[in-house]
Amino acid sequence: GVREYFRELEDAWGNEIGGEAEAFFDHGEDTLQFYVLYGRGSQSGAEVAMPLAQVVRWRDGLAVYVQVYAHREDALSDRGISEDALERIEP
Repeated sequence: GVREYFRELEDAWGNEIGGEAEAFFDHGEDTLQFYVLYGRGSQSGAEVAMPLAQVVRWRDGLAVYVQVYAHREDALSDRGISEDALERIEP
């Protein structure tokens, strides 16, 4: 699944894609990350900056589950939390 995800990103954005982390939050066995994805469409040339969220579940120091959200509010809603209730951590 991870390989397919990155193949699809490369198909859409080519080498014109990158991300910048804004914040990390501890949520028990999960880590919630807010970041901005920057890119330029490989076909259209359109530049984008998309604020996203990502949830990573950890087991024995390894990421065993990753879910990316196009809307940060959806990540918070799925977790039943507000941003104010999260504990910010350093990566």
